[in-house]
Amino acid sequence: ITARKGALLRTAMLRGDLSPHNGQANLINCRGLGTCGTCAVQISGSVTPLEWTTKERLRLHFPPHSAPNNANLRLACQVRCQGDLHVVKYDGFWGQGSILMGNLAGSTSSNAGAVGAAGGLASSRRPPFGELEYVLDPDSWQR
Repeated sequence: ITARKGALLRTAMLRGDLSPHNGQANLINCRGLGTCGTCAVQISGSVTPLEWTTKERLRLHFPPHSAPNNANLRLACQVRCQGDLHVVKYDGFWGQGSILMGNLAGSTSSNAGAVGAAGGLASSRRPPFGELEYVLDPDSWQR
């Protein structure tokens, strides 16, 4: 998929027919508020902010997320793509499990880049609420 540098990872994934959510969490999630934790993914690569946001600190220290398994997780709705990325999704409603669901690998350049899917990551699924899925992303109109 193509992602604009600075795009929220959650928005980039959904626009690319990939979901940061597992199973029923595709319907039942906070739509990017950072409060539910269902978009928890493991990210290697260039994203901002570099450290957890306040929302991530609160949510990723609340069950079912807990130390030490939460240390490498980020919320896809709270990070912005800045360059090459490798994203991993785990099982469980909140992505808190230990079974690998799939990998995303890709990059963003100064204006756009590619993100590809592999493994069992949820794909070929349009967001259930269409454009309303992005209403909380202030930059969603910038494709």
